[in-house]
Formats: sequence, structure tokens, C-alpha cells
Amino acid sequence: MKLARGPWAFVKSPRNSMKLFIIAAILALVLFFSPSEALTAGFGQGAFSNLALLQSGSLTQPLIKTVGLALDNRPYEPATQLGVKIGLDIGVEAAIARVPDDFRDALTQAGFSGGSSLTILPVARILVHKGIGERVDLGGSFMGYQGYRILGADLKIALYNPTEGPTWAIRICYSSASLGIIDTKTWTPQLLISRKMDYADPYIGVGYQYVNGSVNLAIPVGPITVPYTSAATATAVTGFLGVGFVFPPLGLKLTLEGTASNQGTNILGTKISFAI
Repeated sequence: MKLARGPWAFVKSPRNSMKLFIIAAILALVLFFSPSEALTAGFGQGAFSNLALLQSGSLTQPLIKTVGLALDNRPYEPATQLGVKIGLDIGVEAAIARVPDDFRDALTQAGFSGGSSLTILPVARILVHKGIGERVDLGGSFMGYQGYRILGADLKIALYNPTEGPTWAIRICYSSASLGIIDTKTWTPQLLISRKMDYADPYIGVGYQYVNGSVNLAIPVGPITVPYTSAATATAVTGFLGVGFVFPPLGLKLTLEGTASNQGTNILGTKISFAI
């Protein structure tokens, strides 16, 4: 008997794939109901008691860096194309992003309640992807909640898509996030490879994130308020690994993905979607 070789060997086993499916389903439930003081309190100006330190600009970079990197648009799609029949995938994302120490320190110094104990940023988004021709996929994402607004878009182009063997693709993702006083824009070019099977589509990739953003305040000066903006940029190198499970009779797809970043904003998430 010829043994399966390479990084795809593990998911070629139906038993191992079922284990990953169960893990992904449990993770989706946990992430959807993860409590967060940040989501409850919001990042509005009223949540910070030390506006003078925020106005100094010394805390801008860690705030912009973490929000921009952690809330970047994530398609949860492999290099494999969606196809030309209908090629439509509609789903929801549930993820948690680990926040680095300098982000918690910045929140604490700015007088944000619970900043020292904030370890994750939970994210839930709606995602839509559509195949355009045989080599191009377009996608978008959205989240709106109280003072939060995150918009995203992505474009994927297949470089090499053989009948058998791995598929290679490049992708560029864009996201615009607004969390109270924090606004960011993030660009992320990626290179990814996947190996489609009957019931699973594992993939792996690398990316580079570039963030620019600002902290926006309204400082009271006598009877009026004066707008103040402090800007910063940040970059990161990321690697990500995921696997999608497809159930054609139901049109259901479940994807589990993990991302590691050299800036410490590591992310674990899942997408549940209908693919037609």
C-alpha cells in the first residue's frame, strides 16, 4: 500500500478530518460567545480617563498596531478557486486575536477600565466570496456593533491550478476598522498554497501586513472642543494554516484557521458558510 506523503497526509484520513471538524464546531460556539470587556465598554473617548497622555501621542503606535493587525480582513479561503458555475460562498466568522503586552500597557496608562486584564479581541463578521472566471475570486466582509465598524475586501488570483496537485495563488486583503477613537486601514498581500480533496481543502500561506491609522480625540478647551489626531504606522509578517471541510449535499463549509504574527497578534478563528 502506498502511504500518503506531504503536509496533506493528516487530513486525507476520514477519521482525522472528522476530529478536526468537531474541534472547529466547538471552537465556533466558544468564540461566538466569548465575553469581552472591550466589546462591552467600547473604545469611545469616554472610556479613557487620561486624555492628556493620549493627546501626547506616545500611546498611538501600540493602539494602532494591535487594532490594525488583529482586525485585518481574513477570507478563510484556500488557494483553490470557487468555480465558474455559481461560485458563491456566504458565511460568518468567529475569531479571537491575542493582544500583545504593549497594547494592554497602553490601555492601562490611558485609564481604560480593565485594560490590564484584556488578553483577547473577539471578532464576528459576515463574509461573502464570489468566483469570477476560472482564476479570480472576489470577497468582502462586514461587522457593525455599537461603536465598532469593520469593512474588508480581498482579491485572489490563481497562479497555478493543475488538475492534480497543489494550487498556488496570490491574494491581497484590505480592511478599514473603526473602534471608537481608533481608526485603522490595513493592506495585506499574501502567497498561499492548497490541496483540494473530496471533502477537505487544507491550505498554508504567508503574508505581510501594513497598517496606518490614527487616534482621534475631541479635547475640551473652555466652552468648545478642539479635534486632535495622532497618526502611526505598523507592519508585521504572518504565517497562516487552515483547513476547510465541505459537505456537498448540504452546501455547508466549515473552515478552521490559525495565524501567527511576529508582532504577537496571533489569531484563531473559524468560518461557517454555505457554498454553491
